[in-house]
Amino acid sequence: IASVKVAYGRAGFVVRDHGPGMPPEAFAAVCAPYSQIDREVNEQQGAGLGLTISRYLTNLNGGTIQFRIPAEGSGLEVELMFPEA
Repeated sequence: IASVKVAYGRAGFVVRDHGPGMPPEAFAAVCAPYSQIDREVNEQQGAGLGLTISRYLTNLNGGTIQFRIPAEGSGLEVELMFPEA
């Protein structure tokens, strides 16, 4: 976890990785079941369901999930925000 956020009646956290990242145009499609980015270029493990499940559980709990490229320019940041209880 890169940071914890509390703002405007919502609480959440940001998770950051330092992998190859993904292009912004892939953000909309990446939560589709079995979606994997650049499978033919990057060795990948798994079935492509991790972000699908993350989005489903986040939405189920009234939250939002957003993707962005970190300021450093590599990797990926995923922000999950939920209504405060």
